[in-house]
Amino acid sequence: MIVVRYFDPAPRIWLTSIGLSALVGTGLYVSTAACGANSVKLKFWQIVRLYLTPFCVSSFSALVKDRNFILVVSPQPLDSMVALSVIGAFVLLAYVAKKSIKVSAVPQLQRDVTSPSTDAPL
Repeated sequence: MIVVRYFDPAPRIWLTSIGLSALVGTGLYVSTAACGANSVKLKFWQIVRLYLTPFCVSSFSALVKDRNFILVVSPQPLDSMVALSVIGAFVLLAYVAKKSIKVSAVPQLQRDVTSPSTDAPL
């Protein structure tokens, strides 16, 4: 919502956000993956999230600078209402998708449990 409403094409904002994302994301990756005896294998989307979060935070702060935001809340009520509506629609969509996956997955699991195994010794 903020990027759409307050977009600024200045390359400096986006290059700074990318640079901060690279620095902070790498620090987060190193501290999370912890090389050595206690190393953890992160999944692709976990790594993406480590880099995407600082990018979003730094670009957000650059876009709302001097626009009278209160923390992350826009001073324009319409902005807040649209943002809350988009969040609500996303949550509803995720809920419906999760319920539909559970419903369709249950019969498949029951079928697999009750069907005879082809790996059983004769």
